[in-house]
Amino acid sequence: MNLSAIYLKFVWPLLQWVDPEQAHERTLDALEMAQSTAVSRFILHQIAGSIPLNPVVIAGLTFPNVLGIAAGFDKDVRVARGLGELGFGHIEVGTLTPRPQKGNPKPRIFRLPADGAVINRMGFPNGGVDTAVPRLHRLAQQERDFVVGVSLGKQKETPLADAGRDYTAVMRAVYPYADYLAVNISSPNTPGLRELQGGNYLGQLLHTLVAERDKLAARGGGTRPLFLKIAPDVTHAELDEILQAALDQNVDGMIATNTTL
Repeated sequence: MNLSAIYLKFVWPLLQWVDPEQAHERTLDALEMAQSTAVSRFILHQIAGSIPLNPVVIAGLTFPNVLGIAAGFDKDVRVARGLGELGFGHIEVGTLTPRPQKGNPKPRIFRLPADGAVINRMGFPNGGVDTAVPRLHRLAQQERDFVVGVSLGKQKETPLADAGRDYTAVMRAVYPYADYLAVNISSPNTPGLRELQGGNYLGQLLHTLVAERDKLAARGGGTRPLFLKIAPDVTHAELDEILQAALDQNVDGMIATNTTL
């Protein structure tokens, strides 16, 4: 019996009896332990097997393959190295906010058994960027062959007009350690956040962030690609406006897409 069969026969049924958020936390705990020693990392690598290399170059970054982990799985940079050992070509950590944030009230993750899926209404729970920075620093010092992106967010209580302040604060903190930066203005689980995709806010926000990125690059940190993560629930006209704003402000690329409503 191979590992996939063992998982489906024994592990998967047990997980269905565990609260989905607790199951996720226990998975992080196990992976955090498994990445902690050279021997356990070797075992992770062997479990993953040989991952075919299919390099893709985007905005000057070489992704070793097309399979990655989106933001939301490893919010606080706990298990990026372990995920890399499992063969992922990139890991996007976060979303990080300037200060610790609890997120939305529980329960906030729900299983959809008929679809073999889950939905989440998390609301950016994270320990704050100051908790993540030492972990990003250690990760940057380690030899690795995967790309690390950081998803930037704002505090729930920050007014939309002041959102740029939060995004730039996170950017400044993580800039030396990120391979790319993702501007998350499209989560449906933070009230009002998607309004930042509109014309009243988007152009100015992107102008602020690109200017801050360029300032950090000029100090000798190198230029980090800046990507904009958008929602799937937009009209064609709205999408055209978002893309035009991104082009006007020289954003390096788009991430399509965040969670649907």
